[in-house]
Amino acid sequence: MKSLIALPLLVAAALAAPQLEARDAANATTGPKPVKEADTKRADCWQKDPDVSWMLPATATRNEDCTGTIEYCLRGFYSRHGEEFSDADACLRSRGLDPATAVDAMRIVSRDDYNKGFLALDEANEIYNRYMLINRLMETHVSADTDKEGNDMIYQLWQPHRRREAKESNAISTAKFHFKHAFGSKHDAEVEAGIEEAKDKLHAAWTDINVSNLGQLKMRDWFKNHSEEKYYHNW
Repeated sequence: MKSLIALPLLVAAALAAPQLEARDAANATTGPKPVKEADTKRADCWQKDPDVSWMLPATATRNEDCTGTIEYCLRGFYSRHGEEFSDADACLRSRGLDPATAVDAMRIVSRDDYNKGFLALDEANEIYNRYMLINRLMETHVSADTDKEGNDMIYQLWQPHRRREAKESNAISTAKFHFKHAFGSKHDAEVEAGIEEAKDKLHAAWTDINVSNLGQLKMRDWFKNHSEEKYYHNW
């Protein structure tokens, strides 16, 4: 049954491919269209639907004059404005641009992996924040007479605590996997270095917090400087 359903789809795809290639070729022979820079302040970049409440915000038209040629092609906005291309590169070439040099950035080949990579990084970031927050809680010392409930709660958090550091590492590995696939494994070293740099920055930020003086309200220095203790020596 599945094969009967798939066969018409394969036939349709096979028939469509030559048509797209022919269309791309036709666009090339008519001469390139001008390359446009983004101008989001144009009046025609936004439009309101007269049939809906006036309170709703205007929607973006995403025409090439507003987005600029690069975004217009990369995001496939051309299909909304009466143009058809086999892919973003064909759109760029129709403007006389070489895709290899016009786009100075890593090209996304799998949007699904791209999104999954961000989900994994979010997990890694927050699990590390949670790990360090619990570390900070463990460094607070309050007598049981004052806050036994808080002490018990912190201890319960601490028991499974060490596993969280490993979870951060696992989430980072997952993120690297997805981002490398998102860019077709053409930028593995760059992705690896970028994620490691971000991880180091997060860890450094927590180091700054840990070495900061968070005991201002204890006021030991203030009272030492304002009481008779200022005459005392450290024998």
